[in-house]
Amino acid sequence: MKTRTTVNARIAASRSIIVLEAPWSLHEQDQLRVSVLPFIQGMAQVCGDIDVLYSRFFDKSSFDQALTHLTSGPKYENTVVYIAGHGEGRKIEGVDIRHLMLQVGLLSKSKNISGILLGSCLVGNNTTTMETYLIETSLRWMAGYRCIVDWMSGTMIDISILQTMLSPSFDTACEEIELYREYFSQATNLFDKEALIGVYESGKEADMADSLVFSIQPSGRGRRPISFRCGEL
Repeated sequence: MKTRTTVNARIAASRSIIVLEAPWSLHEQDQLRVSVLPFIQGMAQVCGDIDVLYSRFFDKSSFDQALTHLTSGPKYENTVVYIAGHGEGRKIEGVDIRHLMLQVGLLSKSKNISGILLGSCLVGNNTTTMETYLIETSLRWMAGYRCIVDWMSGTMIDISILQTMLSPSFDTACEEIELYREYFSQATNLFDKEALIGVYESGKEADMADSLVFSIQPSGRGRRPISFRCGEL
């Protein structure tokens, strides 16, 4: 039977979200005030038993420092890393996504990091890269957007994904692809998959079904990663 210890007179959480957020600068008066943090904290408080570990980053160096700092504490039973910031195809806040995935992946086994949620525009176009870093690490899943996603729409969808993938029933050692698909289906069923959530680089409007993508690699020897769009759930 799993037990938890007390920390500072409270019960220590068994799950955690590591939030690494870059500045949004959505408007002239932003000045770092726009943040996903209040939404994440609200979800964690409602669910209970989830710690939120948060830091800003501004470039590769500050990302690495923040990740090192946020993972220096206790090991949780399940941790998800949420990277939020402006996406530019293969970069988030100017940092190559391969670097971001590698740094998180190197800690995935020792810190029980099961997945990465990329809350950024356009990075979901890189499913081959996502699959590569699933193969080379102990990460089990990644998710991202293929479009320039509306900030509020993306944040609401991200919250639902995080809540589902950190649920007590989620088994990070699961070997069944269909079970992962069921979890992602559960996370997205709250939304109309035909709803427009952004635009593609071409200017064409993007719906959730086509623009939200998932890459997974279940636990187990010889398993290969697979990617699919939200509409294929």
